Amino acid sequence: MKMYKRVAEYLKDAGLLGGFEVQYLKWRDTKNKSSKFIVFRPNGGSILKTDLGNEYYTLIDLIGAVNDIETIDNDTSIIADYIKNNPYTNSTGLI
Repeated sequence: MKMYKRVAEYLKDAGLLGGFEVQYLKWRDTKNKSSKFIVFRPNGGSILKTDLGNEYYTLIDLIGAVNDIETIDNDTSIIADYIKNNPYTNSTGLI
């Protein structure tokens, strides 16, 4: 499984994706002005070498509903705090 999808599963398992329309690789607007979106996409990393570790970068875009800036700001803080407090998973390693 691609790393950006593993990160999405990590946040889903934590119950942090409720209320979001989850998308991968590219944001696709549904024209529903009350929807909020979370988009997971790869963002580079380091070269994989035999018997050595490497890094994967995942970019997470949060797109809020029209005229609801505060909610998406709070969601961002909740996700960031969760990652800071739970930095290791079996599927991603150290995140």
